[in-house]
Amino acid sequence: MVVYKNETLPLNQLNVYDGLQAVPDAIQITLDNLNVIDNKDAKIGFVAWEGDKNIAEGESLFINGNLIDNPPLNPGNNAFNGTNSFVGTDILFNMDLDVYNIEKNISIGDTKAQIELTSNRDFVMINTIVTKLTSYFPFAIYNFVSANNDFVNDTFSIKGLRNNYPKFKIAIYNRWGTLVWTGDTNTPDWDGHANQGTLLNNSEVPEGTYYYVLDLNDPDYSKPFVGYLFLTR
Repeated sequence: MVVYKNETLPLNQLNVYDGLQAVPDAIQITLDNLNVIDNKDAKIGFVAWEGDKNIAEGESLFINGNLIDNPPLNPGNNAFNGTNSFVGTDILFNMDLDVYNIEKNISIGDTKAQIELTSNRDFVMINTIVTKLTSYFPFAIYNFVSANNDFVNDTFSIKGLRNNYPKFKIAIYNRWGTLVWTGDTNTPDWDGHANQGTLLNNSEVPEGTYYYVLDLNDPDYSKPFVGYLFLTR
């Protein structure tokens, strides 16, 4: 298994399980280091050997208890059948190189997934399992603010936020966890001034590192986005 970086593709999160385990009857694998930001176009794939398309007895792939299939190439009871679903061929000669879409089987906010592979008769050797998850935010966050009125990064700008998530709420805290600013669609972008707590020096806060908590109030994103930003002048 070779993993390489392609700068022209969106950033993705890969989880590789390199186990070389034998089935039958069943093996369970817990992927416990996930960070499902977006489940759109999420996929799972595996490399396995010795699958026989003429033996279809409980050869199945499950994720989070859900049966995964890709008929007609990979029916739910014959997952290990000598196919390559990347190119759509069924003559891979006792080797499987298959990929499945799983975006309806995981949820945004999940941190782990339970995988089960079964075979009631045919001997199958599982080499590698890979999950691919989207690892980019649904909008662009620029976490450097230079509030010096030069019209470049003067505010904490989140491109695409206001047009696509009108119910958003955002809070900014200083390094000691004190809330210094809150905003929503009715407030301008943060420019380094406080609107919460004790307002000193015309509500201007000092340079340094701050932390934001962004809640989209959108059913597709139940958990807030949390990150840091740096303020200078």
